Amino acid sequence: MEATCRLLGQHPNLGPRGGFTHPRLREWRFFVVSPPFNQHILFYELAGGDIVMRRTMRGQRDLPRRLLEAPAAE
Repeated sequence: MEATCRLLGQHPNLGPRGGFTHPRLREWRFFVVSPPFNQHILFYELAGGDIVMRRTMRGQRDLPRRLLEAPAAE
């Protein structure tokens, strides 16, 4: 996870936009986390010169619906 965050810090445009239609998610980008966590996707957006990490989720979920939900304690 840390290696992925460092990589995105150096190359913030590396992750493509998610292609979501909901206005709140429209600018969110995604990037698959480096192994051994490569079943997880990191969602983030660019705000000025900052990267704002929004969510990390397993990729097998109904992502557009789940991203709009409040994060649950697991």
